[in-house]
Amino acid sequence: LGVVESTPNVIRWSDVIVGRLKPEAWPEENLEFVGLDMGDELLGGLAFTDSVLLFGRRSIWRIRGVPPQLEIQPVQFDKQRTAIGAFSQHSLAQVDDLVVFPFLDGAYTVGRYVDVQGGFETARLSRAIDDLWAERNQVNVRRSHAGYSRTAKQSRMWMPSGSTTEPTRCLVYQMDVESETDAPGGWTLWETILSGASLAITASVVVETTTGDEVYVGTLAGGVLIMDRGAEDSWYGAAGTGVPYPYIWEPVPIALSEAEDATRLRFIDLTVKVITPARLTLTPMTDVARSWNSVDVGLVPAGAFVLDDPVLGQLDVSGLGEPTTELIRVSLLTMGTHHAVRIEERAARTQFQIESWVLRWQPRGAKVRAVVWTPPQPEYAR
Repeated sequence: LGVVESTPNVIRWSDVIVGRLKPEAWPEENLEFVGLDMGDELLGGLAFTDSVLLFGRRSIWRIRGVPPQLEIQPVQFDKQRTAIGAFSQHSLAQVDDLVVFPFLDGAYTVGRYVDVQGGFETARLSRAIDDLWAERNQVNVRRSHAGYSRTAKQSRMWMPSGSTTEPTRCLVYQMDVESETDAPGGWTLWETILSGASLAITASVVVETTTGDEVYVGTLAGGVLIMDRGAEDSWYGAAGTGVPYPYIWEPVPIALSEAEDATRLRFIDLTVKVITPARLTLTPMTDVARSWNSVDVGLVPAGAFVLDDPVLGQLDVSGLGEPTTELIRVSLLTMGTHHAVRIEERAARTQFQIESWVLRWQPRGAKVRAVVWTPPQPEYAR
């Protein structure tokens, strides 16, 4: 089953003979029109065991049945062209019974069991990063691509942003943090840098192996890179041709007080397992100010050496034995009703694990209180 670019409102399927398929044959009569008068064009789709979800620029359709007896139903469609759709076939990521896909105002999910009779319930995942999403390059969003790594439990969306015409950074959505509720873990931003300049990632694919999923990406220069290799993640091929990307973790701001009065964020306690030397930048954020003064924190594993120099970010330190665990307390002192702490590591080759943090805050006229967070284990920031 497929869509030809020259006829974007027509789906076509290969020859079907009782008892077997002929994928090499595509008879002219094997076609069906989808939303012919809707003024939209189909971009692609994903197949499930009992149905196919088709995505247009401003519409979503579901197909059931066996050709030529097909049942086509609109999942999301209106003639005013205000419905949601997708950027391209390559931007669709299938996660079990769900499809995660980017659109103009954010990332959405739709499932194979969506109730077409009862309407479409919007499931937008990206409310926490609306400001980041707004930085997309709308003219070139069709060059977006995405995939789902089952090993890392991550949906990864590569999109052009700012003035770039090709994707140079990836929005990563961490899923399945709590096994009982399957609650997602939020967003992370990855950027690809080579020799101080952004590197265009034009394609990505997830390949099944005997040891788990491997994620490969292709560059505009014709290179093929492999991801998720820990501290040596950026090395592929000759030394010096690595592609580092930073680790940026920004949680959803939380209300630390039931009242509307502003509270004072006192400090944060971090428990970090250090694999290689790293330098974290912590930035408190509140509803009063998006960015307060940042604090840099150095992490050093046992037996490693420290260079107070930018070259530290270019070292690939390996063979250090067992990682060490560091307890870090950072004084923040910010005011607001909603608080969050942004954690960033921009060195080229580092590996560490945030095991937990404790956010300590103080309401007006009350004692210091605490909120504890423990991320999924083990998840290494790369």
